[in-house]
Amino acid sequence: MTMTLRLTLLCAICVPLPALPAKQRVEAVKTESVEFRAGGTIRVEGAIGQLNVVGWDEPRVEIAVTRYTYSSAQERARATAGLEAVQVSKQVAQNGDLTITVSHQHAGDTALDLQLMAPRGAHLVIREDKGDVAVLDVGGNVDATNRCGSIVLQLPQPGDYAIEASAGMGGVTSDFDGESRRRRLVGEIYSHKGGSQARTIHLRTKAGGIAIQKMEARPARPGIIN
Repeated sequence: MTMTLRLTLLCAICVPLPALPAKQRVEAVKTESVEFRAGGTIRVEGAIGQLNVVGWDEPRVEIAVTRYTYSSAQERARATAGLEAVQVSKQVAQNGDLTITVSHQHAGDTALDLQLMAPRGAHLVIREDKGDVAVLDVGGNVDATNRCGSIVLQLPQPGDYAIEASAGMGGVTSDFDGESRRRRLVGEIYSHKGGSQARTIHLRTKAGGIAIQKMEARPARPGIIN
């Protein structure tokens, strides 16, 4: 190779690439509240992205929806319109149970964060499509299935729970004493027996890990006897 050719190749390698337009977060945030009966069931279907359910003392469910993507300034209007590809709807049954449905056909790069503040005694049925699920301080029955993503469950103490958890590709960790066995070399099945009045916990993910944790007991409020 001649010296001229070497210099030509070296210059070609060192030529800087054109700078790509900087992308910024484009989002739409909506929060609404629904009255909820004590001991009712909340069902979440088709969720994508991050789903958080947090227990509180209010007799209602607060639904906070954040849809977002990243876009250059030139494409911002189109990206904002594209957020509409992800829709979150709610339906309240005659018995007061609440169903939250996520539709996301042709969502493209649009992502979703869904946070629910729910009464601590509520029962949960979760059908996540893809993404991570976290449930904190909800002491009712929990039935959660995740197609692709992790599940983290923090259970209030004291409490009695009968737990069944299965990870198709991933592991299960638990603060409760229980039995574990491997599933097809890459997965794990875990169970913990509860008493006759135990809350039932069923957790399943096809690809992802499961973590079941004990929460510390909440301090008693002044003037209230637990």
